[in-house]
Amino acid sequence: MLKRVLTLALVILLSGWNMHNLPETYNGKLRITEKSKLSIEGSSNVNEFTCNCLTDFPPIPFEISWEDESGLLRSFRNTQISLPIANLDCGNKMMNKDLRQALNADKYPFITINLVQSLENDCTSWQRLNSWVQLKALVEIELNGCTNSYWLPVMASRQGENSYRFISNKVLKMTDFGVEPPTALLGMVKVNNEIKISLDLVIDVIDYY
Repeated sequence: MLKRVLTLALVILLSGWNMHNLPETYNGKLRITEKSKLSIEGSSNVNEFTCNCLTDFPPIPFEISWEDESGLLRSFRNTQISLPIANLDCGNKMMNKDLRQALNADKYPFITINLVQSLENDCTSWQRLNSWVQLKALVEIELNGCTNSYWLPVMASRQGENSYRFISNKVLKMTDFGVEPPTALLGMVKVNNEIKISLDLVIDVIDYY
């Protein structure tokens, strides 16, 4: 049950930031604004559910470098979002409790998303405000003590001088993270194994050097 799991990004963060003529390695901080939406969507044999992430994120550091002369492939270090499982709200106290228990939140209280790489087709599109471009972001998602890597499809847009929006979703299997899909009412209600992480992140770059 993930959600910022992206995030990403997470998080998928500065995947398309147009930074020509800058140093080969770049550092800074970014902020996930209150306009962002992160959720986990799933279903059971009786209904569908959405668990929203209700948390304020502190400024997130990032380190970015270019992998080739084209500027289309970028690598990230120390760029990570940690989602408190306790802040996932499914709109039902019993569901929240079952989710936390299924995700082993007492031992592993966070869902962590690490941004590893990003790949885009045309970096020149980022010079235009409010134009959408398609990216791919390689992320590592850590949950329940297990880590898996995924390429996420991302739609991205430059919203202002230092403001960006990233939209992505990814279907995952809970069992890939050693999580047994929760049940309720003595097994009469069974949550399906597949869940979808949906991310709509509005990110401001607040510091860079």
